[in-house]
Amino acid sequence: MSELNPPANLAKAASEIPRDRRSERPARDHPSLAKIVHDLVVRSYSGAPLRESLRQTIQHLRALLKCDRVLIWQFHPTLDEAEASPMTPFVEATAEAWPQAKPIVMDLIQRYHDTLFCDFQGYLDDAEGACITEVPRVSEESPPYLEQLEVRSRAVVPLFVRVDAGSPAMTLWGVLSAHYCRSPQTWSKAKRRYLEEIAPAIALAIQQVSFQKQLRRQSVEFKRQVCEQAIQFQQAIDYDETLKRITDKVRDSLDEEQIVQNAVREVAVALQVGSCNAAIYDRDRKTSQILYEEAIFLPAQIYRESDMSAFPELYDQLLDKQYFQFCSMFERNVDRENCDRTGRVAMLACSMYDNDGVIGDLWAVHESHHEFTDLEIRLVRQVANQCAIAIRQARLYQSSQAQVAELEKLNQLKDDFLSTVSHELKTPISNMNMAIQMLEIQLKPFELGEEVRMRIDRYLGILKAECKREDELVTDLLDLQRLEDGGYSSAMSVIDLNKWLQKTVAFTRSRLFSRRQTLTIKETSLPPLITDRVILDRIIVELLHNAGKYSADGSEIVLSVSEAIVPNSDASSGLRLCVTNPATISPEELPKIFSKFYRIPNADPWKQGGTGLGLALVDRLVRQLGGVLSATSENGLTTFTVLIPNHKDHFDKENLLR
Repeated sequence: MSELNPPANLAKAASEIPRDRRSERPARDHPSLAKIVHDLVVRSYSGAPLRESLRQTIQHLRALLKCDRVLIWQFHPTLDEAEASPMTPFVEATAEAWPQAKPIVMDLIQRYHDTLFCDFQGYLDDAEGACITEVPRVSEESPPYLEQLEVRSRAVVPLFVRVDAGSPAMTLWGVLSAHYCRSPQTWSKAKRRYLEEIAPAIALAIQQVSFQKQLRRQSVEFKRQVCEQAIQFQQAIDYDETLKRITDKVRDSLDEEQIVQNAVREVAVALQVGSCNAAIYDRDRKTSQILYEEAIFLPAQIYRESDMSAFPELYDQLLDKQYFQFCSMFERNVDRENCDRTGRVAMLACSMYDNDGVIGDLWAVHESHHEFTDLEIRLVRQVANQCAIAIRQARLYQSSQAQVAELEKLNQLKDDFLSTVSHELKTPISNMNMAIQMLEIQLKPFELGEEVRMRIDRYLGILKAECKREDELVTDLLDLQRLEDGGYSSAMSVIDLNKWLQKTVAFTRSRLFSRRQTLTIKETSLPPLITDRVILDRIIVELLHNAGKYSADGSEIVLSVSEAIVPNSDASSGLRLCVTNPATISPEELPKIFSKFYRIPNADPWKQGGTGLGLALVDRLVRQLGGVLSATSENGLTTFTVLIPNHKDHFDKENLLR
């Protein structure tokens, strides 16, 4: 760091004058030279202005040398190597009897720029630092400034400084020159040493100031960079917050218009641009129309439509999913009518695209002198991507909503058809049952053979069974319709569960016995239950019938009954019914088994038949009682669990009202 502390170097230069040289000059001269260097060091250390400090130094030096003029010339390098390098007086100390050099030289430079300093060229080329004594007689070849300055003898010493504190390279800054004007003089060794030994101190003083300027410039540049980075950092934070708000809107909403308009507004405010707009493409018509815009200080262009084929230099890039910025005389280069209103503007365009292609574009428009930074471009591109996602999601949602509406319409038509058909079938089935009964009555008086009687009974049995099946199907359909329409009323009553259970399962046991299946009941002492007896009967019968149908011959079916708390119910207690049978339902099929008319593929190896309405009806009946129906299947066993609340509080209130 010694290079950055020139006063120390100057002091060193003053103290390290060779001893052999100091011994050659008179003792009375040594303090004078040392004092000149010391004073220069002090002034440099105290921060005195360079010109004033050097002026005082060369004034003392002129007195020491007893010469007429001392000059410090500054070298001004040129780009043209063939051209002589100009030099100008930086500071001078001239006796009163002789003219000042600076005004004369500055005047001559205007006339003799190329040749005025040709006599210095040797020093600029080899930089040996030798002194030139006795100026030749003035002639036409002599530099004109020598005659004007009345120079008879002179000595010249080059001044080398380090221009860059980070580099050891030395550069010729200028020269130190002393003049005798009265008459030619011979320069003694002592005088030459004065010049050669004080020149490094002067060079270090110049270097000190140069380094200080560099440090100040570097400090200013560093502060500027820090401020610029702080601004960029804050901008990045602000832009990230803007993007987060837009992303949250995309996540929380499926309204395309609201999301994109909000995004356009956020970009316009964040970038402080004149306007920001988003256009949607019509690929069939090859047009682009601005549907969303936030205009701040530029004219609005909302709903303006552009012919994409008329501006291929723009839309070819956008259709290729590119972004670009440019300056245009006409806003968006679409028509000249807007020129008088907008003038020249700077524009940034980004494509909005998804996997299916380009949807539209996002434009930011600003004043002509503005150049969009990398941070601004990054924000606009990210917002364009979010807008594309929002548009895609909104369109998919609209499409799905349209499909849902269409499916609901079809489902309603199906339900209406089933309801109509069910009502229309109810009467014919009742008439068929009546006809079968009448046929049985009419055939009884006739004496028929045993074989004929058996055949007739078998045929009538088939008719009865099929009529009963159709009647149950129609009844199930009508009950489902009433349950879904809210037209199914419940009649609450007190049920003794222990008695009810034995009576209800007796009928089911007879069905299971035909396939050698057994029913095991696991129950505890159960309190009375207040619910709809008819619905409860139907639930347990349907579940046991379903378990028997889809279990192998000889299987065991288990019915477990216990008290339970029904979740999401106001009732303080309730009933749990669990029906378990040896069967397996895949996890993919479990959520579907309570849908109307759904039957698990290949799940009926015993060909028991069915309509797929049983479990759907049970699910609606359980919900009618305020309960919950669920199913699990694991380890080769399937369990249906029913939770039914005890409507004791509701029943007590109704009795009180009565």
